[in-house]
Amino acid sequence: MKKFARCTLILILVIILSGVGGYVYGINILQPSYTSTAELYIVPGAENEESLRGADGGLNDDFAEVITNGIVIGDAKKNVGTSENIVQYLKVTTPANTNIVRIHCVNPDAGTAKTYVDAVANSAVNNIKDVIPVKSVKVLSLGSVQSEPDRPELVRYIVGIAALAAVVCLFVEIIVLLFMCAFKKPVDDSDDELEYERNYGKYAVISKDDIRVLKDAMTEVAASKVSESKSTHDDEKEEAKAEPEPEEDSDLEDSDAEEIPEESVEEVLVEPEDSDEDEDVLEDEKESVKKTVKVLGRIKK
Repeated sequence: MKKFARCTLILILVIILSGVGGYVYGINILQPSYTSTAELYIVPGAENEESLRGADGGLNDDFAEVITNGIVIGDAKKNVGTSENIVQYLKVTTPANTNIVRIHCVNPDAGTAKTYVDAVANSAVNNIKDVIPVKSVKVLSLGSVQSEPDRPELVRYIVGIAALAAVVCLFVEIIVLLFMCAFKKPVDDSDDELEYERNYGKYAVISKDDIRVLKDAMTEVAASKVSESKSTHDDEKEEAKAEPEPEEDSDLEDSDAEEIPEESVEEVLVEPEDSDEDEDVLEDEKESVKKTVKVLGRIKK
């Protein structure tokens, strides 16, 4: 799961960075363009109304063909004083259900775009009647100068670069993962610390039920050891109390009796005390139980 998360994060970062890089590169490389639009209003006349209408209710495509070819373009080039092919910058549309013809000019220079579109519009007004029988043609609006450039290819450019970078990144990640799986070194089981981690630490695979059963079993074993230790300790105390006291020898004469040291008498008469060793064993057992419970608590967490 961690490998999948890392690969996904890397892929997202690559897409973001490539998109930003594509935007910066596109701004500097792609040529800006400016659009200027002029409009003509054409009245076909009653006798030509049906023949000059398109299926959508607007003027048919004959007007676009006439404006972008022949005498109209030649006259416009003459008025502008250029030999450049103006047609490559032009696009003519006829909106539905109207008598309007729109002439669009797209050029890297805003002033040139306006000059070309105005020249074509004026030339169409003067020459279109010679080609298509219409009642009237007049300029509805001339072109304007666009202040901000258009970069229609910029978005496509950014998406293309980001998609290409994502595909390359995904391919590299797949190759790297395959190599890691194919040539991964086996885990060294001789390490004691690793063995501990496998059984009780981060590599351990143990369920909560197993932990509960193990904890209960360890608790019972520890309680049994404590109980046995207490029982042994009590038995030793009972045996010490049950030892007979030494009898006085009445047959001994006062003259022949040996003098018994006072220290020996005290050792015999005094009740035996609890052994310090037994107390230490009991405390050790209690500490062992506490440590076992703590370790099991950590494993459960």
